[in-house]
Amino acid sequence: MNIAYIVCFYFGGRRQGSRSSKFYFLERHLSFLSEAKNTDIHRAIIVVNEDGETTMNDLEEICNRYDLEIELEIILRPNIDFSYGAWNQAIITDIKNHGDSDYYFVFEDDYAPCTNDFYQPFIERLRDDVAFVASYAVETDESNILILS
Repeated sequence: MNIAYIVCFYFGGRRQGSRSSKFYFLERHLSFLSEAKNTDIHRAIIVVNEDGETTMNDLEEICNRYDLEIELEIILRPNIDFSYGAWNQAIITDIKNHGDSDYYFVFEDDYAPCTNDFYQPFIERLRDDVAFVASYAVETDESNILILS
């Protein structure tokens, strides 16, 4: 099984001042990917919606600090259609350039997984009549719902 891990980022105004570095969430994802071992993730695609300041050189410099055992691609693109446009471009680019990903997991920049098998509950729920799985919730009792995503 081959999983493409896709994260979209925007480093513009809404992020400034929220953390010590505007690249905090990029670094969190890269940290997870560098520590995650024996997973089915074979490629990470970092998609950055342009903010007018962040350059490809900035992104490559940060990404090169992490020892990843998987392929990493960076896409810097105009901020068109926000996250959905970024995910769409990454998936289409991956299909055209490689065509070897069985599943795509798309993330917002500020949502990072915390376990190596984060994708397993989602994949288990895919069937012939289900092509897309989002957050998965389990009702543990009438007053509590556990979110598994």
